[in-house]
Amino acid sequence: MIKKICIIGSGVMGHGIALVCAQSGFMVTMEDVDEEFLHNGMNKIKAFLKGSLERKKITQIDVDNTLSRLKTSTDLSKAAADADVVIEAIVEDIKIKQTTFEQLDQICPQSTIFASNTSYQSITEIAAVTKRQDRFLGMHWFNPPQIMRGIEVIRTEKTSQDALNTIVDLCYKLGKEPAICIDSPSFIANRLLQVWRNQAFNIYDEGVTSFQNIDIALTYIYGIGRTTSRKILHQLNIDPHRKSDQLDEQEENVL
Repeated sequence: MIKKICIIGSGVMGHGIALVCAQSGFMVTMEDVDEEFLHNGMNKIKAFLKGSLERKKITQIDVDNTLSRLKTSTDLSKAAADADVVIEAIVEDIKIKQTTFEQLDQICPQSTIFASNTSYQSITEIAAVTKRQDRFLGMHWFNPPQIMRGIEVIRTEKTSQDALNTIVDLCYKLGKEPAICIDSPSFIANRLLQVWRNQAFNIYDEGVTSFQNIDIALTYIYGIGRTTSRKILHQLNIDPHRKSDQLDEQEENVL
């Protein structure tokens, strides 16, 4: 049974994943290499909870309980030593990920399941540096983790059915919908996104229509585009009416 989860990284994805896990009742340790990174991550978590409280989505008791289940650490050994699951959400550099998991492999009990939040790196290659390839998966969250419901669960040829079942069950307990696939380039969502993106540029280049009309079509036919983006921005306390250059700066500060 999963009780304790360690999140490696407190940036854009890490702090959001930590928040979701803590809100779902798990004891969470968020680890990073610098206290300043952790401080920033916790500030973003508190800002999101404050916004949810103001919109009456949660109560003050919910806020207090969530924060009571969250702790931070710059000591990887202490943060991950008793974790049932470790979710890595650090820089998209396979060498750094491999080094981190090599260290974790020495720290964690053999029963601990490892998951990488990479959006495109080979799960098989990352797992290969450990002695627990049967308990290693990809767990690709989407930004922002506290809003987006889907999670890609990526298994390798050596991932055990037990580990897969455990992570899929965890996704449901976190209020997420898992999409399971085998380890392959770009997994599912990013592979589909490339087709959508390429066709959007093709339509524009062929003079069929403008980007504005492409956006309108996606928004009102498929429910994606500005409408969905603005709903998310609102929940993150970001003003959707600001200019794009201002929005990028503000979004970075919140996420």
